[in-house]
Amino acid sequence: MELNTKAICTLTCALPKNECNKICRLRTTKETWDSLSINYECTKDVRLRKATTLTKHYESFIIKDEEFVDDMFRRI
Repeated sequence: MELNTKAICTLTCALPKNECNKICRLRTTKETWDSLSINYECTKDVRLRKATTLTKHYESFIIKDEEFVDDMFRRI
């Protein structure tokens, strides 16, 4: 079996059915991998925005008035 075919088969077996439908039209392993990396890893710009958003949420996370510490950590 050709290496490209083996790699695509391996990737396809590791994905849920709805994801397999998205990549079934792609011909090479490179196309498949690039498509999956965009969907799952996003672009650098998206990752930067996610990190910025998470940092803002972290920095603004404080205990509310008359709230117990246990209650605060349940909101995480």
